[in-house]
Parts: sequence; structure tokens; C-alpha cells
Amino acid sequence: MSKPHPLTAPAIPIALQTSHLLSPPPDRLTNTPTTLSITKESNTLYVHRLRPHEPSNSPEKQLLFTVLEKQWPTGTRVIYARNTPVLVLRRAWFSGLRKWGVKLPKGKGKARGADLLDASMPWTDGNTIGAGRGFRLDMRFRNALATRRRRATISTARDEPPPYTHAPGAGHRMAIEDALFFGSDQEIGVRSGHVADILPGYSARYGGSALHDLLDAVESPQDPAPASVVEFPPRPSSGVERSSAGAGSTVELRTVQSASGTGVMLGNHKVMHITRHNAMDYSRSKSRLKPRWEVAVAEGVDLLLAVNVVLIMTEVESPR
Repeated sequence: MSKPHPLTAPAIPIALQTSHLLSPPPDRLTNTPTTLSITKESNTLYVHRLRPHEPSNSPEKQLLFTVLEKQWPTGTRVIYARNTPVLVLRRAWFSGLRKWGVKLPKGKGKARGADLLDASMPWTDGNTIGAGRGFRLDMRFRNALATRRRRATISTARDEPPPYTHAPGAGHRMAIEDALFFGSDQEIGVRSGHVADILPGYSARYGGSALHDLLDAVESPQDPAPASVVEFPPRPSSGVERSSAGAGSTVELRTVQSASGTGVMLGNHKVMHITRHNAMDYSRSKSRLKPRWEVAVAEGVDLLLAVNVVLIMTEVESPR
């Protein structure tokens, strides 16, 4: 792994989909700073999570996502988690601008026709440039978790059990209401009329009590409350200011180039740092350089968002 780069967590977690707040593996929203390693084999990219101090070539690193490329006619890339498509990235080239859009796969809820993320980059003179060589990429998306947080404030006035309750069926009513609101059962893990186990977000880390920890150690919670009813408490002071940008429903990100790689900025705060490494590949008859991207992701940032940023970078480096 490369040396760590200082990152600032957003004041409110940011994600493309409310389902990315849930914790069934693979985690798509980080609760702690995370490092991703992205490698490419032919038309497939592999996204692994690296544990602290784990080398990039470790055979035990965790595979989170695979990305399949469909080069013709639109250069579509489909992101899979456990062999299930979760997001689709498409590009569109215009005379003065390159654009990308991220959508849900076909059949994934009512919002599949709308872009979850829009990204754009102006054309440059001369050779194209990409990750590690300087470029200007602007991204905009609706933070699904900001809307969820506002609804959580309203829901706290209702008589709902607290997080980690052991009461059977706790949070079931709110989960069904969320399904009607967001239009997708999969976003909240509803299966066969039963709400799947959902781990609350930040409150479990910063708002837990010794008694709750003891009870959970003796008997695992059966029906935790959905994360939508949990307020995001402020992180204990660590001397690093959390970014207040992104507190609204619309989030704007931009890239900034440095000697050590590419930073993804939320306002004036860096939430991702991307570095490209080239290693010689001797597995074929003709050796060649094989790229690998290492992505440091701040706490509270959707990992699928980070994956899409790198996918756009790879397209800029190798346009078709």
C-alpha cells in the first residue's frame, strides 16, 4: 500500500443510493477510512479492499466488485457485486465536452431511468490526459442519505424503538415506508415480507453504551432498527474538521491534481485520493505495463462512487 494521504470525512455520509448505507457485505458505504485496489484483466476490472498494512498483491484481499466492459457502441460498464449488477456507467462524447452518467440496471426500481450521477470533462488540446497526469473532472449527484437524514428527523417523533433493539419486528414499519418512498425493495433489503438484518450507520460507532455492547456480546440483536431512524451524531473531536460540504441533497465533486496523484474534493476537503501504479506483466509472450489504481476513501463515502470515478479516469486514459 502507498503511504496514507490525509482525508476529511463529510459531515453527512454521501452515497448514490440509500441501499449503500446498509452493511450486508460487501460494504458499499465506509464506516472507516478504506483503501481500494483496482486492477484490469482484458475487459474486466477487479475491485479489492485492502486492510491496513496489507500489500496490494496479498492473496487474502477481499474482492468487492467486478466491472465488465461493453466497448461497443457506447462503452457501457456494468458494476457487479456478488454476480449481481448494481450500477451501469455510460459515456457520451460531444464536440466540446465528454459526459458520463451512472444509472441503475434495468429493472432496479422506478429511478432506473434517471442518472444517479452526472460527470463531465472538457476536451483538451493534444494528447488526452488521465489519472496521474492531470485533468479536470466535475461530478454532481443527489445525496440519497441527506434526504434520508431529513426524514429521520421527522421519524424520531414517532414511537420507534432505539437502534439495536431486541424487540421482534422493530423498524419494520419504517422499512416498508422507505420502500414506498424510494420505490425499490432491494434498497432496504426487504425479502419475502421480512426486513433483512440492517446495521445502523454511525450511531453504533460513536453513540453506543457499555450496556448495549455487553448485551450485544451476549446475544446478537435480531431485528436492528433501520439506519433511516438513526441520527448521525458528531464524531469525537480529533483535531481534523469534518467537511460541511455535501450537507444538502446535491453534492458536487471535482478533481485536483498533485504530484502524488489525483484528489477528489468535496468543497475544500479531500474525500478521496487516487494513485496509479504501473507494474510489468510477464504473464504473456510479450511483456507489457499493467496499470493498477489505489484509492484511499474517507469515512462516510460510498465506495461505489469511488469506483465510478476511477472508471471514468480509465476511459480518459484510453479513449475508444
